[in-house]
Amino acid sequence: MTVSWQRARNSVMLNLLFILLAVISVFVFFKGGTIYGGGDLTFHINRIEELVNAVKNHNSFLTLFSFTTFNAVGSANQLCYPNLTLLPFVLFRLLLKNPITAYYCGVIFYTYLTFACGYFSLKRFNGKTRQAITFALLYGFSHYRLVDIFTRFDLGEWLALTFLPLVFLGVYEVLFRDYHKWYYLVLGMTLIIYSHILTFVLTAGLIVLLACVSLGWRKKELLPRSGALLGAGAATLLLSAVELYQIIIVYHGNVLYTPNNKAGFWSSALGLHEVFELPWANNIANYMGILSLLIPLLFLLCIRRAKLFYKLCYGLLLLSLIVSSKLFPWFLFKNTPLTVIQFPWRFLLYFTFLNALIGSQLLEAFWEHTKIRRFAKLGYPLCLLLIVILGVTSLRNFKQLESSNQVVANPQNISHGWPAYHIFNADNYKLLLKNNLNFIYVDYWPQESITQARSLAQKEVTRRGTVIGKLTWTSFENDVVTGSFTSKVSGSGALPVLYYGQQYEISLNGKVVAYTASKQGTLQLKEIHAGQNKISLKIKTNPLVTVFKIISICGWIGLCLFLSLQWLKRSAKSVNAGFINFKE
Repeated sequence: MTVSWQRARNSVMLNLLFILLAVISVFVFFKGGTIYGGGDLTFHINRIEELVNAVKNHNSFLTLFSFTTFNAVGSANQLCYPNLTLLPFVLFRLLLKNPITAYYCGVIFYTYLTFACGYFSLKRFNGKTRQAITFALLYGFSHYRLVDIFTRFDLGEWLALTFLPLVFLGVYEVLFRDYHKWYYLVLGMTLIIYSHILTFVLTAGLIVLLACVSLGWRKKELLPRSGALLGAGAATLLLSAVELYQIIIVYHGNVLYTPNNKAGFWSSALGLHEVFELPWANNIANYMGILSLLIPLLFLLCIRRAKLFYKLCYGLLLLSLIVSSKLFPWFLFKNTPLTVIQFPWRFLLYFTFLNALIGSQLLEAFWEHTKIRRFAKLGYPLCLLLIVILGVTSLRNFKQLESSNQVVANPQNISHGWPAYHIFNADNYKLLLKNNLNFIYVDYWPQESITQARSLAQKEVTRRGTVIGKLTWTSFENDVVTGSFTSKVSGSGALPVLYYGQQYEISLNGKVVAYTASKQGTLQLKEIHAGQNKISLKIKTNPLVTVFKIISICGWIGLCLFLSLQWLKRSAKSVNAGFINFKE
């Protein structure tokens, strides 16, 4: 058997293993065909369904306002959140009849991608296949990652976690090893932008801090490494230009409600019992699990023999845990822009990565120093199996807990409290999209419109606070939304559509009319006829959006060509890169 054939076979086997593990990771919930709701489930399911409708009805993703979901008031949720990485969920939703199956297929796809990305990143980092597999499993089954998708349903942050190993590989290359491999950083950061903007901001801030420390220490290579880092930043902005510009045009000239947690910012940080006591229950109802404590404690016992690199990683791990908890004085920042992160425990993102990295090194060091080879051959797969079992057990424990706390959603109970906290299946899935007057998402609405949320959700056409009609949408296709309403009087009136500037060309009864912003942050028309009115809103094509789309596409084509050339130049022989030479 040739070396190339053996490599191909091993690669296929490894990918099949990752696919199997991805299926196992959702099987606890998938087998029952149910979603145990919570967190932002309703929000992200509405995002997916709006995109599904856009594909079916030929609406542009680049200028997509919500007229089929999110109470159909033309909110800018789709523009303030990246859509690109949701496309696999959209594809499965279009291909599969059962929406629950489609959702879990999307989770399986990205879980596989997380395993693959984790393995690739660590294999490129030190060339050790065994440690790369261990890291991939520790990271893919990490407690916080499972919390993100099965408890919080923070789909954006969960997607960003997929690409975080690639970012840290790129940072390592640029700051410490071969800065010519800046493209890892570009690829990772760009994909995070297309997943979750807040994670991008936090990660960019962390990279800047690491760069300031490391480049200050390694002054001999300050200029080329600084240039590589700045070049990687510029390339990232180039590849994500269209996404970033979309957000800019929505915020420009508008004062929007951005989710924050000023009232509960300090209180949401992890308490000591959440850090040291609850993890032993191994339940994703908590933010930390058994391995979240076990790995740091075991490393502490071995820290004297550890390489300096891993000691530094351990320091960063402890720092990320501290800033996630009440040990950090977050109460001093409750009235600052930092509240946009909402919850200090978001920094568990980095704890999760570092914990998996340190855990994989602990196991690798153990196997390397094991004299009995038979024990190593048997013990290694058993350790991998234990990682999987702990992950699956944390899901099973949560399901048992929620089975006694939650009830199956129906039209009666869905309207009381947070709609997401119910059990959903294929039969009641549409209740996630219901126009719920008791719970209305006002994220990214104009500030002045929030007080009128209930009126807007009921599609009330108003004049000076008085209802003069109710609007009914009939279609949304080819970037045109049409509807009608019967007005009690003629004259001016405010439509139940949010105002984000001159984004539409409005036709009223076949005639193009001008509009302004009402005092409620909605579309204000000057001439409404008494009686039946037919209206259409055509979303305008922004020429600059097209320009930035072309720039981003050209950037991606250029990066793909560059990576292809790099691959062609690279020897077929595996490169064992090793670590940087830290001086003890």
